[in-house]
Amino acid sequence: MLDSNQQQHHKFKVFYMQVKSFSTSTKNQSGWRHVVKVCILVVILLAVSQYSGYAQDGTLLDVIATDKRLGQLHDAVRAGGLEGLLQGPGPYTVLAPVSGAFSDTSNAGAMRVTVLHHILLGEHTNNDLKLEETRQSLLGADVQFASEKGVLIDGRARMVAINIPTSNGMLHMIHLVLVPPDDVAAPSLE
Repeated sequence: MLDSNQQQHHKFKVFYMQVKSFSTSTKNQSGWRHVVKVCILVVILLAVSQYSGYAQDGTLLDVIATDKRLGQLHDAVRAGGLEGLLQGPGPYTVLAPVSGAFSDTSNAGAMRVTVLHHILLGEHTNNDLKLEETRQSLLGADVQFASEKGVLIDGRARMVAINIPTSNGMLHMIHLVLVPPDDVAAPSLE
């Protein structure tokens, strides 16, 4: 089994060989075909460099704490006292609202309820969620999923980054906060 540094090195070697092969195949091409291939290469490079920042041996909390797009979610997790849950064995799927989606993270009780509504039991890819119409959050409330130009959640939220693996589950970034029902209280997770 490779450790994370060896895995990163292996990924880089594979990527380097693909780039080398790509550049060799485009040397004799001219015009717009070459430009299109170079643009595709740049997009792939950006995707690999952004994705490779997540170590699969990190927990959901590790990803949330280190990704600057999830700063407000991290504040909400801390305010709700849910760090232990997201460091635990899981598996969980987190529908993680990106920063800017939260209006206020100072009310601990409200944050606990809101964050629990964004966590599903089990590890689910975006394709798994497309197939299901309803899943229950750890809050105990239903979360609706529809396959509509990707995955539509509760009729409003869209996934903006998908299938980020962690050691204790899967994380998908969404562009809006899911609003939990008013009549549901946060359960005890002990």
